[in-house]
Amino acid sequence: MVVKSFAQIQLPTDPGAVLQAGTKQYIDAADATKQPLDSDLTTLAGLTATTDSFIQSKASAWAARTVAQVKTDLAVPTIASDIGAARKDTYVVNVCDLGAVGDYNPNTVSGTNNTTAFAAAITAATNASIYTPVVEIYVPPGQYLTEKIPPIPNRVTLRGAGPGATRIYRKNSGTTTGPFVTNTTHARAISVRGMTLDGNGVGDATSGGVTLDNSAALSTDAANGIAEYYDARHFVSDLIIQFCKGHGLKQTGSGVSMIQRVQVFYCDNHGFITGADSYFSDCDAGSSGFDGFFVAGPNSRLTSCKAWYSGRVSTSGAGVTGGTGHGFHVQDGNYSTNTLINCEAQDNARAGFFLSNTGRHILSGCVADSNNTANLSHAGFELLGSWTIRLDGFAWDRAANTNHQLAGLRLTSGGYNVISVTADDSTMAQGRITSDTDIAGSTNTVEAVQSTGTPVNDDVVQRKAGVWTHRTMAQVKTDLAITEADVSGLVVDLAAKAPLASPTFTGLVTAVRVVKTPQTVSYASTVTLDASTGDAFAITATADMHLASPTNPTNGQMLVVEVLASGANRIVTIDGPTLLTTGLTQNLTIQSGQVGIFGFRFSSLRGSVWLLTSATQG
Repeated sequence: MVVKSFAQIQLPTDPGAVLQAGTKQYIDAADATKQPLDSDLTTLAGLTATTDSFIQSKASAWAARTVAQVKTDLAVPTIASDIGAARKDTYVVNVCDLGAVGDYNPNTVSGTNNTTAFAAAITAATNASIYTPVVEIYVPPGQYLTEKIPPIPNRVTLRGAGPGATRIYRKNSGTTTGPFVTNTTHARAISVRGMTLDGNGVGDATSGGVTLDNSAALSTDAANGIAEYYDARHFVSDLIIQFCKGHGLKQTGSGVSMIQRVQVFYCDNHGFITGADSYFSDCDAGSSGFDGFFVAGPNSRLTSCKAWYSGRVSTSGAGVTGGTGHGFHVQDGNYSTNTLINCEAQDNARAGFFLSNTGRHILSGCVADSNNTANLSHAGFELLGSWTIRLDGFAWDRAANTNHQLAGLRLTSGGYNVISVTADDSTMAQGRITSDTDIAGSTNTVEAVQSTGTPVNDDVVQRKAGVWTHRTMAQVKTDLAITEADVSGLVVDLAAKAPLASPTFTGLVTAVRVVKTPQTVSYASTVTLDASTGDAFAITATADMHLASPTNPTNGQMLVVEVLASGANRIVTIDGPTLLTTGLTQNLTIQSGQVGIFGFRFSSLRGSVWLLTSATQG
């Protein structure tokens, strides 16, 4: 027990004082609701508060911390270091989470440079092996400016929100050469879809849109750990690729790539360059610098594709055999089967479909419409020195351009081709086939090459140059080349044939009625007619007149002259040396408004003079 004196005992001055349990001391009633004195509270009370600041324990003591300090302590992954490790298991990398901003304005050529953000996204998506979870890089709606996107790694998808929503523009600085989008070496099964890739008109001929480089795809690739397939098996869909200085979309090497619903517009090289064993469907190449579709590889299939306005930059570019500017151009020397189904070539500078020194290809249901706009003498379909081609198509020119498609088909040399081309030749100068097409004696089979042009009356169907077509009577007459020898019983030299003596006719002989329209001759006081110009004449006499003997007569010739008395009675005088037959006088007065009719006959028996055989009025 502790014994204290009264002096040591502190009694509360407040009658309502409370004994504090912890300290066994009395405190005033006013302080009973307050927290006991604490060193932590004292420290916190001494901190200076600023906007957005935090209170954080640092080195076992409370401290005021800024947003930046807390962010550092949270160890938020940075773009330059460990973003990949931090995001790998989320499976979707949003470029905007990595600092990308879709604020590019092509009109003012201003906006955020997102090159670093796209590079970070590629780093985050890169897989160490085939067993690592795959990642999709998502580009939200917006307009993004960047240098070329780093090569897409194995099994990674680059996806936008659609060609109208997500638009990526190439920056005119930094690395502007090479394709805008491509794949890493040995990569397989990458996907690019749902966006617009705009080359922004920067770079050089290598600055294409998308390149699927499958040249290094190998069946075994243990060193890279990604040997899943022999072929690349890439997927590209729902893209607009435009304004690139190079090609639009190019594929090289082994394929089995699927390219669907891709529109290439205003790229300065070929629109599409096909590689091996791949599929192109519902693709469109417009205003390509060279060819719309350059079929460079073997065994690809093009379905429902269209090329238009090709040859915008050059019709002889890139050293391509056969020139450039064709809608669909199968590379010279390509003898591995490619199939084109329901494809259309329209308004291209050269041919719609051009195959030279090539073979084993199939074109079915294809249309060549109004090509040869550069006036280089091209037909819709051209097969030059090509072999074993199967072609079924339709060719016409809708007369929308200054220069027209020359013909439906040109076929020279080669052989064993089976061709069926229907042509509306109404506006094609050489019709269904060009004049240099060689069919006769060849091993080609040309079926049903015909015209849908409107035939006229009396046209016939005739086989010409191995094809059936409609022909006019004049064309048939020329081809028949009928001579006198072809007419049975006709003497070849008609001039040597003597006239029949005293011919005798039996039965009814019907003479053909001959109607002669008078020639109008101007009035003069003396009118001299030229008998060599006709047999009937009409004169309106506005005063008295003389009829002189007609000139240039033929023995036995008969003339009829009508004279209208205009305004008053008119006297017509027949001048010599015309002789008057019995009962006729030299002068005839024609009553006003009536017509005097004079008949003449030229007779050599009377001394080669004209005889007035009749004169009357009515």
